[in-house]
Amino acid sequence: MGEFVELEAQDGVRMPWNVLPGSKQESSNCVVPVSAIYTPIKPFPNMPVLPYSPLRCRTCRSVLNPFCTVDFSAKIWVCPFCFQRNQFPPHYASISDDNLPAELFSQYTTIEFEDPQMISSSAPSPMIFMFVVDTCMIEEEMAFLKSALSQAIELLHENSLVGLITFGTLVHVHELGFGEITKTYVFKGSKDVSKEQLLEQMGFFLKKPKPSTGVIAGAKDGLSADSISRFLLPASQCEFTLNSVLEELQKDPWPVPPGQRASRCTSTALSVAACLLGACVPGSGARILAFIGGPSTEGLGAIVSKNLSEPIRSHKDLDKDSAPHYHKAVKFYEGLAKQLVHQGHVLDLFACALDQVGVAELKVAVEKTGGLVVLAESFGHSVFKNSLRCIFQSGGHDLGLSSNGIFEVNCSKDIKVQGIIGPCASLEKKGPLCSDTVVGQGNTTAWKMCGLDKATTLCLIFEIAKKDSPDATAQQPSSYQFYFQFLTYYQHSSGQMRLRVTTLSRRWVAGPGSAQDLIAGFDQEAAAVAMARLVSFKMENEAEFDPIRWLDKALIHICARFGDYQKDSPSSFSLSTRLSIFPQFMFHLRRSQFVQVFNNSPDETAYFRVILNRENVANSAVMIQPSLISYSFHSVPEPAFLDVAAIAADRILLLDSYFTIVIFHGATIAQWRKAGYHNQPEHQAFAQLLQAPHDDADEIIKERFPVPRLVICDQHGSQARFLLAKLNPSATYNSDSRPPGGDVLFTDDILAKTYNTFDLLKQQIPARSSLEILIFIGALPNQASDRFSDNQNSSRVGIKSRIASRRVFLSASCYDACLDWHGIDDLKAAIILYETGKLCTDALLYIKWVFERYKGFSNFFFCCNDVSRLQPIRSLCTADQLFPPSKKEVVEVLEFIAKPEGIELPYPLAEKIADNSKNNLRQAIRSFEASWHRSYPFTEDQEILTGWEDGIANIAKDMVEGQSPKQHVIPAVSALYIQKLLMYQFDQSSFQISHVVVSCGLLSLPTN
Repeated sequence: MGEFVELEAQDGVRMPWNVLPGSKQESSNCVVPVSAIYTPIKPFPNMPVLPYSPLRCRTCRSVLNPFCTVDFSAKIWVCPFCFQRNQFPPHYASISDDNLPAELFSQYTTIEFEDPQMISSSAPSPMIFMFVVDTCMIEEEMAFLKSALSQAIELLHENSLVGLITFGTLVHVHELGFGEITKTYVFKGSKDVSKEQLLEQMGFFLKKPKPSTGVIAGAKDGLSADSISRFLLPASQCEFTLNSVLEELQKDPWPVPPGQRASRCTSTALSVAACLLGACVPGSGARILAFIGGPSTEGLGAIVSKNLSEPIRSHKDLDKDSAPHYHKAVKFYEGLAKQLVHQGHVLDLFACALDQVGVAELKVAVEKTGGLVVLAESFGHSVFKNSLRCIFQSGGHDLGLSSNGIFEVNCSKDIKVQGIIGPCASLEKKGPLCSDTVVGQGNTTAWKMCGLDKATTLCLIFEIAKKDSPDATAQQPSSYQFYFQFLTYYQHSSGQMRLRVTTLSRRWVAGPGSAQDLIAGFDQEAAAVAMARLVSFKMENEAEFDPIRWLDKALIHICARFGDYQKDSPSSFSLSTRLSIFPQFMFHLRRSQFVQVFNNSPDETAYFRVILNRENVANSAVMIQPSLISYSFHSVPEPAFLDVAAIAADRILLLDSYFTIVIFHGATIAQWRKAGYHNQPEHQAFAQLLQAPHDDADEIIKERFPVPRLVICDQHGSQARFLLAKLNPSATYNSDSRPPGGDVLFTDDILAKTYNTFDLLKQQIPARSSLEILIFIGALPNQASDRFSDNQNSSRVGIKSRIASRRVFLSASCYDACLDWHGIDDLKAAIILYETGKLCTDALLYIKWVFERYKGFSNFFFCCNDVSRLQPIRSLCTADQLFPPSKKEVVEVLEFIAKPEGIELPYPLAEKIADNSKNNLRQAIRSFEASWHRSYPFTEDQEILTGWEDGIANIAKDMVEGQSPKQHVIPAVSALYIQKLLMYQFDQSSFQISHVVVSCGLLSLPTN
């Protein structure tokens, strides 16, 4: 992938397909979309900045570039996009083959223009920061926040304009220009404030009358400079006042009743900030820096009520559409985002709390304005403090904040633009290049980027519109060029307006033999990142989207399209080295926090996806597949496999998962460190070994925003989970042997080795009929032995039910091509699940995925009392209501079982057992067996047992006899014994309830 990194170093672009498919059908067969991951203002040391206006095509408005055809004698250049012939202006009169302008140099495919006419005659616009500070926090958190803000103010450029708004129950706008005393304007937090009300209440028209018509927007349109400077002052003029206000800032004084949350009006405060900036400095690239320490409970953007008995929404609540505040809050922030984009302002979010603060709702406003997000546990955490410092610092590690960006795309006529996934907002500039399929911010060829920095990266999704010719298969492979041009007009961090132009050319191929050319230009890292952004987008915008199935299906299709194999020889399947790492990325992507939302809050998931959608390929690849470096006495630091086998007692591991940096010490290393060997002169080598990963971690932290969390842990320690969660589980509790000095993972997840063996492609999938499923409503007797079916009790709740359902389908995991239950080839396997009405939604969705994935392999029977509880899979099933056996039938079965065992079962006792079991045949058989074991011969007053008594009594007896750590596992071990009581095993060939066979028509068993 070195050649792709070199292309990125030249133009800031990575494309999954650097040789493009030549037709729409071939593009569809390639699975991974034709896309470009572009960093608009990536710094290039050798890029020229031209001090004049760009020369544009009069038809398509593309800029003169090295791919244009030039007629030097006629002074004409031909646009490669629309083939329009354009005349050079008079100041290009001296152009010749030996005297080319910079924009025609072949090495200058990326170039910038800084035209004096494009720049305002006035001084460059200063940076504007509006601090919006939450005060509903404990005193300790307030102290941390005030200290961090004071340090940030010291780093501000002296010309930067600064404003301050604080909020709690009420919103306070501080008039920093009034130096005599602290003066604020107060707004009610539960009431929405319009721009007109804000201007009227804050006295903007006391000295200058309000215009009767037109929009009030800054000093040029209705406001005096004096009125604006009351609330926005240069840092050099208001530093003392601002620090004084921060020092006096206290926790919100309004009392919080017991059992209630604090009254926090986050949405109202942000709305006031947006209206104030929109009135004072529209189109200026101002940034709203919101520091939030808890959930919003007031205003239109509230995410939860004040009552603590109401929990904050979870992913399950969002899936079930049972979050009462979510949609209303999202709608409000969508409106706020539209307002900020129109004004050219940015919303930056610093969410620091152990609880959720509403990042999931605020995500739309932050992402559309190109804002920054930092999520931390506390305002005293290094993640927050160092990240805030990065925004204002200058030098080699500064963010290069820019603003007021407009991004445009131009491309060849056979390519359409589907949209952009990234921090931008559509300008709704429709045209012939817009595709009918919309992905992300689509249906346009121009986007607004209110805020951007040198790392901001967009993912552009394209569509090949060229149709296959009727005789394409008979033609020889053809090749030509597609052209792309990206134009970014933005306000540089220096305050000057610039236009950056990047022009690309990529070869396209079509016809027989084109697959090898496509593979030669396949960028595996860029493809993984594009798929990650696409699957995240689909998870947020498509109902009932199954990301695991979608990723697995995509991988299967791309391997089938580009893999090498011999017909009728599945074991011959292999992948080109150009594709060999892609399945590995897919394995880690499907396990990543972008796809697996379990154990993450909606705020955390939104945060992860916002960062993914704005980072470049290298950083995004680390998020998908973390890097692992090994340090030991035996070798220099070297990359290690992201596998549990990498753990060793005498080794230190450095894990970089982008959001977290983990320094993991093996057991022996940890013991030596605790013994203080590194402090002894004779063990300097050990001291250097300990220090090496810390030095490397510091270098990573310095170059990254947001600043990652640093975790230092030891093997078998509690925080070792940060490493273990990212490792491939090659050694689990089910493994035959434990690696010496290593570790094992308690998981049933699929192994990377299994995933990468391509069993899905190597095995022949037998042709079977479509999947037949029955939902049985009512009690179903136990009609099949283990030799025929896999009977499973599913009466579990919560996550346990999902684990139970996974075990049912363990041998049918997504990496086995077909199900082979107990060696049955002639008949389909019958998988019977009981009490499925108690399965949770997650378990049912998992089962649904298995159904759709392995359609036609087996028959599944669901037994439940209420079919409505199986709604997620209801559309795939045929419902059949079976009534429980009659009392007479239950008695006949009991007598049938007793006869070959030589047990004398009185008829009245059999009736009594049937009555106690409430016509549940399984319960009746279990009671019969338990009563027989307890007391035989039977008596007239025979006690009817349920089958659990002996097992529970034995467990209780063992636990009472000895109190030791061993006793804690007795219930789990003894549960295996109790499980045997759930079902009476009997010979299928000699017993079957006749009406079951008639009803389902799937079990070919002899009748009674």
